[in-house]
Amino acid sequence: MSNCVMEVIAMASFEKIGSGVRAVISRGTGKHRIKKTKVWPTMKQAKRWATEIEHAYEQQQREGVSGDFTFAELFDEYAEKVSPKKKGAHWEQLRLALFKRFPLSDVLLKDATLVDIEQFISMRLKTVKSSTVNRELNLIRHCITKAHHWCWLPRTQNPMDDLERPEDPPPRERLVAPDEIEVMCHVLDYKDDEPVHTICHEVAVAWLFAIESAMRAGEITDICTSCCSLDNAVVKIEQTKNGSKRDVPVTSRGIKLLEKLYEKPEHAVCPYSLPVDERPKRYQPKPGQAPIYHHGECKRLFHVSAGSLSSMFRKYRLRTPIQDLTFHDSRHEAITRLAKSHSPFDLARIVGHKDIKQLMTYYNKSAIDIAKAMREDESASAQLASDNKSMEAFTIDKDQLPHLITSLLTALQNSNDKAIEINL
Repeated sequence: MSNCVMEVIAMASFEKIGSGVRAVISRGTGKHRIKKTKVWPTMKQAKRWATEIEHAYEQQQREGVSGDFTFAELFDEYAEKVSPKKKGAHWEQLRLALFKRFPLSDVLLKDATLVDIEQFISMRLKTVKSSTVNRELNLIRHCITKAHHWCWLPRTQNPMDDLERPEDPPPRERLVAPDEIEVMCHVLDYKDDEPVHTICHEVAVAWLFAIESAMRAGEITDICTSCCSLDNAVVKIEQTKNGSKRDVPVTSRGIKLLEKLYEKPEHAVCPYSLPVDERPKRYQPKPGQAPIYHHGECKRLFHVSAGSLSSMFRKYRLRTPIQDLTFHDSRHEAITRLAKSHSPFDLARIVGHKDIKQLMTYYNKSAIDIAKAMREDESASAQLASDNKSMEAFTIDKDQLPHLITSLLTALQNSNDKAIEINL
């Protein structure tokens, strides 16, 4: 049995006007009310047209489809009913509003074809990368899935079937050079030996901390005093991209950066210390999720928001000769550094990846660096073998043992060399 709610039957009305007869077909109620209007020379033609439309509506109702909706109406409905339940609600709602600027938004769902979707892709590729288009196509596909669920479109019909998506570009391999760190700190007016006073200083500290911890911008700006255990060198993240909490071990350099933020005279209020109904939407618990509470004196270490963090970093980077560097490249750099001293399993836990394969997107150690490490391992193995070979076993009489011990202690006291000679 269909899950659709049956609509009010279509009703036709006719009005004589100067040039003929206006036929009006109304169906549905409220925001989903559908009205079709057309002017005909004679009443007979108007009634014939109205009858054909009514028959078409009846056929749609038998198929479980509730009306003629456009993509624009679908995008609005999705933005209102589905997006607010997601962590990325703001991004989705902005994107859905953007979609309504394209011809696709005026197309009826029941009339949509693969050509309409391909036209949308072609127009978007003129301004954004293929990876962005593919993320948008994921959103449109889910909108269509909801249209099936709401009975706005027959389940057997999907204009995205057989769609060939644009190929994603290769993952970025951009790392951060030491001189680029110096240049960015200079343009942001940040110095290690001076306190943090301005938002520019906070941007610099956040970026440097990202290089040390591999944390994302949104995770860094949410750091509060309740999340930090400086004695244990651990930062607890309450909300992550994949929805799971995690504890991040922090380097000594990272701890020093956080300590500078503790020394600021003023801090922002921690959203988790507020009553649930007074918090910004992104800090409110999802349905069925227990709310997170921090004590009333908990403070955020950063005033700057995640969105402002990335945009300000980009703004100041444009004032330098540095090319093609984003705030998120700090995560690439951090993971590549951490990979030198941590196993893949530890690394995945540090950076919050549930699938180790995801690390390959960020791990950017060059072939030259890998070859250098291999040569160092070979050299160390050869040295160890040589040391083992030079150690020869020997036997002594028990009577000589006290003399040997005395000679050994004397040699250790009188020599600064790594190797000593003992005469028995």
